Amino acid sequence: MRSSGLHNRMWNNRGRRSEIRGRRSEVSNLINPPYLKEGGIPLLIPSFKVRGGEVKLSQHSISDIPYPTSVMHLTSDFRTLTSDSGIALVIVIFIILILMVLGLNLSYTTRLGLLEAKNFKDDIAIEYAMLEAFNEALVYISKDRDPVIDYVDDKGIIHLDDREPFPVDGQFNNINLKVLIRDEESRLNLNMINDIALRRLLKYADVPDDKLQIIIDSFRDWLDPDDLHRPSGAEKEYYEGLPTPYRPKNGPLSVPEELMLIKEFKKDYFYGSEERKGIEDLITTFGSGKLNINTVPLEVMEVLGLTNIDIETIISQRNALKGYRTIPPHLTGLFQAISSSTFRIDITSESPYKRIIAIVQRIPAKKGYTFKTLYWKEEG
Repeated sequence: MRSSGLHNRMWNNRGRRSEIRGRRSEVSNLINPPYLKEGGIPLLIPSFKVRGGEVKLSQHSISDIPYPTSVMHLTSDFRTLTSDSGIALVIVIFIILILMVLGLNLSYTTRLGLLEAKNFKDDIAIEYAMLEAFNEALVYISKDRDPVIDYVDDKGIIHLDDREPFPVDGQFNNINLKVLIRDEESRLNLNMINDIALRRLLKYADVPDDKLQIIIDSFRDWLDPDDLHRPSGAEKEYYEGLPTPYRPKNGPLSVPEELMLIKEFKKDYFYGSEERKGIEDLITTFGSGKLNINTVPLEVMEVLGLTNIDIETIISQRNALKGYRTIPPHLTGLFQAISSSTFRIDITSESPYKRIIAIVQRIPAKKGYTFKTLYWKEEG
């Protein structure tokens, strides 16, 4: 009977152990599902032990429990697929960005090329229009029916004869241009000016008194052929000692801009500024040097020292008479001509800005006139 009872107890304990193992497996699967990734967050799960008929609960980490091989393979494949897809996406985005940059660059280059082509076409059209205006001005001058006299009206527009004056604003090759014909003999010729007129000219530009004699002496030293300087002048040793050395001309000025190379003569004296008037429009180095009483402007007459009464009389008489036919005796010391043979043609385009300044000499020929270009300057 004892052995039978012992046997029954052992059988009962064995059944109880099996039941406990089953329950432990259920609890373990509930807390730690087998599909969790290996190496995940370590969880503490209960562990049951049966000892001496008592059920004891202990804990251990999820990392201690092995995972099914199929789950591990699935996780590894998913990681590989995710990594490859991310790299492919980055490459596609990078290629798209490159294509966008290339497309934008091509578009910009194309537009820039079209704009340059249009500007080039416009520049060529304007240049041809300006040359057309220049040639028409020459034709107008060459058809002078009264070469004995040339005069300007109260608006400063030159009249060569009884024809309508050359239009100031006109269309040439369908382009609007401003064309001015001026008498170069209405300006003071620097190569023939005397010291009195030169001093007045410098005073007109508001040159300080302490600089007047320095500029006058230096101007004379620039024109004379020797290397001996005047008391306040300058010769070779002065100009060669400058930071950017050069030699003096020792001869007549070729262009009026040479004044700015002479000692103490500043750019503002020539072009003018907000503080002072410039002398650029009053001087020349071209022509015979004989002032035309019929075209000389008011500013030049002031520099020559004429009184206000003389100036008003000259302007009113030449408008009424359409130019003096003879020079009044008391003015022959200042004026020597009533007509001209040297003309300045000034052509301007406002948009875009371009300008041509040409000085031409009209020379009598067997049939009409020929022209010699003395000066040509382009701006813009």
